[in-house]
Amino acid sequence: MRALMPLLLLSTAAAQVPATVTGIPTVTDGDTLQIWGVKVRLFGIDAPESSQTCTRAGKTY
Repeated sequence: MRALMPLLLLSTAAAQVPATVTGIPTVTDGDTLQIWGVKVRLFGIDAPESSQTCTRAGKTY
């Protein structure tokens, strides 16, 4: 039963999202868009959150 749990969760989540979403997106943050109220996360993109502080070579930006 434990092996089926991730599959069941995945199928439940997929059932709530339409197969195709079209429209003008609004950018929520670096890796998330919203189209007609549907949140779209970009696969394979790891962008900082809008409120996240980043540091490089001792400098914060």
